[in-house]
Parts: sequence; C-alpha cells; structure tokens
Amino acid sequence: MADLLGKDEILFIHDGTAYLPIGCLTSNGLQESREITEGTKTKCNLNPQGIPQEATYELSFEAVANDEEETLITYEKLRAEMAKDTPTFWQIKRGGVGIEFGKAYLTSLERTAPVEDVVTFSGTFVGVEAISPTDLFV
Repeated sequence: MADLLGKDEILFIHDGTAYLPIGCLTSNGLQESREITEGTKTKCNLNPQGIPQEATYELSFEAVANDEEETLITYEKLRAEMAKDTPTFWQIKRGGVGIEFGKAYLTSLERTAPVEDVVTFSGTFVGVEAISPTDLFV
C-alpha cells in the first residue's frame, strides 16, 4: 500500500461559481472532535454514563500568497468569505476526486510577510453540520 502524500489531498473552496483550490497551498488539516457531557445523577444512578454530543470539526490551511484570482482562492477572496454571514462550501479532493464535503465559517485568517521571504497566509474554518461524502453545494 502506497503512502498518501499531502500534495494529493487539496482543500477547495466554492467561490459562488466553482470550487477552486486555495492558492499555492502548503498544508491543510482536518480536526474532528466530539464532546461527552456528564450524565444526570439520580438516586438510583449515582455514576451515570456520559452522553455523546454531535461531532464538530475544524479545517486549517497554510498557503503562499498568489494573485492569480482566475484559478485560485486568494487571500483577498478569503477576506470576503470571512465577512459573509453564510457558511462557505468546501471539499477535499484526493487525486482530483472529491472525497469529503462540508460547509463552514472562516473564523480566523492571518497573513505573514517576512522581510526576506514570500508572503504566506493561514486560516481556520469551523464546520457547520456533519462532513459529507457527497457535495453539499446546490
């Protein structure tokens, strides 16, 4: 079995017209979590089992800044996404095929401009609803 390489798994954002990759992506990550709340104690059950809550997720990314707005999601487009009151549709493609889909709000966006190096940016999306194996954009 071959190792999966990060270059083969790319985060795409829907810009209202089509899914586009985040410009010059250097890494992307998906973190899923689920909280367990305490059960209710009663006279008959002094040590209740925890109650699992809905799963949540965050998508993170890092990229080198690029101004090619026709084929890439740029920092400027992401700033516009962050200002929206509606969630952003996303997909992760592996080998050119969509494998995971969802909608999320962009909750953080950071740009770094070192004096002697390229400008980079990074951000985090917080998911809405569950991750889907099929496209949610209609």
